[in-house]
Amino acid sequence: MRCLKSVRISVVIHMPADIGESFLFHLFGVRDAYLQELNLFHGCGIDIEKVTKGRLEQELKNKGIQSAALERLSQVEDDQEGWLGRAKEMRNHAMHRQNILRVYHLGGEYHGAVHLKDTRSGNEIKKDYPRLFEQWVEEMRSLIQELRASCEGGGTA
Repeated sequence: MRCLKSVRISVVIHMPADIGESFLFHLFGVRDAYLQELNLFHGCGIDIEKVTKGRLEQELKNKGIQSAALERLSQVEDDQEGWLGRAKEMRNHAMHRQNILRVYHLGGEYHGAVHLKDTRSGNEIKKDYPRLFEQWVEEMRSLIQELRASCEGGGTA
């Protein structure tokens, strides 16, 4: 009788909406709160319940104001290969289509790790998802600090 020395198993499971969707909802809540800051900073006067990136862009255009911070936010958010673009797609996928897929690893190089599947490509994101979410929180923190710094000293946020 021969015994297996090692076994590698990967199982794909739908992530419960209350985990991934909740995290992504809160991550984008930070972005939405920053949009409120820009609304006040530029004196756009958009009602608090109606502030969106698109409305801010339109109001700033109407006022003839260029916002380096809003342009930078759009650049990072619209980069489909970047962290925020990927997070945005994952959030939209979880809210409007289906739950986020997770891959559980038993054995092999990633033993014990739980990875997410990219919602566009279906490719596995080779990072344990709690670490990935932690990284995205740090990325968001750095981005907001960068955007706020562009407002200091009377800059054109």
